[in-house]
Amino acid sequence: MATPNPASESPSDDGTRYVPRSNYSLIGDPKCLDTSLDLFFINFCNIRGLRSNFESVEHHLSSTKPHLLFLTATQLSKATDGSPFSVPSYFLYSHFHSKAGWCVYVEHILSLYPFVEISILGDFNVRHQLWLFSPIIDHPDELAFNFAFLHDLEQFVQHPTRIPDRLGDTPNILDLFVNSNLSAYAVTLSSPLGSSDHNFISVSYPIFPIPPQDPQSGGASDVLPLPDGGPEEVLC
Repeated sequence: MATPNPASESPSDDGTRYVPRSNYSLIGDPKCLDTSLDLFFINFCNIRGLRSNFESVEHHLSSTKPHLLFLTATQLSKATDGSPFSVPSYFLYSHFHSKAGWCVYVEHILSLYPFVEISILGDFNVRHQLWLFSPIIDHPDELAFNFAFLHDLEQFVQHPTRIPDRLGDTPNILDLFVNSNLSAYAVTLSSPLGSSDHNFISVSYPIFPIPPQDPQSGGASDVLPLPDGGPEEVLC
């Protein structure tokens, strides 16, 4: 395994603890849900440093086997070699940045699930009184809400993903899952991976695989980062 280039991991003094939602589907630890072939699983979280938490990430992928795992706040320099962070049976796509950055692990069998929809997820770092139950709202928050509303996108995460441990702070829903397939997804929240300060989120969707298609016939899935700036790290 290659040795990664020097990379920085930015410290954070935020903290979080899980507050369960009464109608969320919880079976023990949601990170350990059975990924049977009739459910499509997407996992994501703000990892707060991929290097320091890679052991937890690798264990989660090898034991739970989600179809997609999105990680924000990887906190690795742009020059970092991604090969030391590869995991068997997964493709790794990344856009590293020393104080932000993201990556996504895509299971090799994803081509067996040819479907098209819009999903936008990640650490939005926005607040909205009506949408996200936050007492604070400003112009960027309103823009995010209006974008989802105008494009018939539903936001599925309904409980705080980051619960601060500093006096005067309030719990916030900062990590969102916005999707065009209304009411199709089940959402679970659980404790963070490794030393992350954001809750771990898993969403599942009932779907059935079909025989592999000709590569020329389509059915591929794209992972596209939004432009730099705006939300902290958001993937679609």
